[in-house]
Amino acid sequence: MHYKNKVRSRISLLRVLSLLVPVILLIIGCQNKSTPLEPITIKIAGMDQIEYDNIYEPLLTKQLPNVQFEVELGPFGGVDLNEITSYMNAEQPDILIASNFTYPDIVKSGMVDSLDMLIDEKKAQSKFIQKLRSYSEDNQVYGWSSSFSSSALFYNKSLFDQYHVEYPREGISWGDMLKLAQQFPQKGEGGEPLFGYNSPGEQKPEKKIASLINQAGITEQLNLVNQSSDMLTINTKEWSQIWTSIIEAYQAGAISNTAVQENGIEEIKGTTIQEYYSDFIQGNAAMIIGRNDLLEELQDNSSFKWGITDSPGRYNSDIVPGMIYMINKLSAHKEEARQVIQALTSDEAAIYYMNLQGFKGTIAIPLNVKLLEDKLGMDLSAFYRKEPVKFDWWEVPVEFSRAYREIQEQEIKLILAGEQTVNQALIEIENKLAPEWKRTKS
Repeated sequence: MHYKNKVRSRISLLRVLSLLVPVILLIIGCQNKSTPLEPITIKIAGMDQIEYDNIYEPLLTKQLPNVQFEVELGPFGGVDLNEITSYMNAEQPDILIASNFTYPDIVKSGMVDSLDMLIDEKKAQSKFIQKLRSYSEDNQVYGWSSSFSSSALFYNKSLFDQYHVEYPREGISWGDMLKLAQQFPQKGEGGEPLFGYNSPGEQKPEKKIASLINQAGITEQLNLVNQSSDMLTINTKEWSQIWTSIIEAYQAGAISNTAVQENGIEEIKGTTIQEYYSDFIQGNAAMIIGRNDLLEELQDNSSFKWGITDSPGRYNSDIVPGMIYMINKLSAHKEEARQVIQALTSDEAAIYYMNLQGFKGTIAIPLNVKLLEDKLGMDLSAFYRKEPVKFDWWEVPVEFSRAYREIQEQEIKLILAGEQTVNQALIEIENKLAPEWKRTKS
């Protein structure tokens, strides 16, 4: 009898609870309706209103419906850290967007939080992460981007096949690439100019050659000064090989260039993709170091077979992040700001951007490169296979670098005139620059 009473009591309690639960839920629901969650406003600096309305608003409102956004361009298009600091102190945005030019200084200023927790090592390209880490002294990522750009060596397979020249291989050096360039005739079958290597732009020969020498030096991460020994390192075997390869190829007519009139005005040919890469696009050059935007033009308009491989040199000097998103250390909405950056750099966002660009996404390479590779149906590892150049490898003051460039061009001019050798020029440059280095250091 006692047992049956206990059972009846439990059944009665369950019945009461079953009646109360809907009432409790109804009360909670009514409370929630009467006190909706306050929308959070995230202030973004470095983006204008038109850009937000046309590109980012549809993406952000879909993924973060409870967040409102206030956008302002601010001073982040420039490189003045004092101006940026003043703006941050006065306006206190939650998120700031800057380029790779200002990002290192912003990180050093201590104004932004680490974003290491946002990194998906399995999806994001490791060389891109490595590039962003190189900007900070503690090897952390303080800014995150949805994309990057880079360069690769594009080559005209049709010309290589026509003249029975071996295709450039992965990991090719500058010297070997320019040897391939010299195997092509200087005129095509129709008498049109033909170049083994296309270096876009019209410059005086000494300027063209100096630019190529310095470009090659960056990819080998060579420097002008050994900071440990405080000695100039211009007259070295490594620099001599680069100088010799480029000057010989230029003198052989393998490198494209048209010297301008001696009027002090020098122009880079065109500003559009079609104009800048015109010699290669038109089939008048066998090779060119091109950025990923060249993919678009070749995919759409190429009249010849083409391929890509690594740019020459040991390092990739052209891996550059797109616009970099950072979180203000003093933001009151850091968690929501992180959600915004995650939304802007997600795979869903990458697909959205690729479709928005109206082509195949080649204006920028997404963090998750596989998304673009699958869409194009091609391997893009030539753009990211090599280690990126260390951010601060060129450890010389700007004034010294300018003095070097001026003397360098003078010595190249003498070499082209047959008045000295490469080795003599390198010795002469060191001798002339030694006093300048002492003045710079003092």
